[in-house]
Amino acid sequence: MKRIILALENALELLEHLSVYHADGNFHGAITLANLRFNGDRLVGLTAPPATRSELISIEDLCFASPEQAGRMWDKVSPRSDLYSVGCLLYTWLNDSPLLLQMIYWR
Repeated sequence: MKRIILALENALELLEHLSVYHADGNFHGAITLANLRFNGDRLVGLTAPPATRSELISIEDLCFASPEQAGRMWDKVSPRSDLYSVGCLLYTWLNDSPLLLQMIYWR
């Protein structure tokens, strides 16, 4: 139960950090575990998005990327892409593994 509460608290903290970007009409667009700062188990920050974005995407990035970031949709990356990434992180925190990696393993 503590694990679920911690995952939800961290997701809410992340959403608060993202609200700063979204309030100005921007989006982060690069949310991965590597871009989060923790103090122990508690999320305390989110690093700034990269100044330039590469066309290449790593497996880790792909695990948390929205369909439009992964090239599966032609929509523009937007704040909703960040929300999708938060959902992927929440899944990872609750299951100890990103959904994409579990899907690959299941096949």
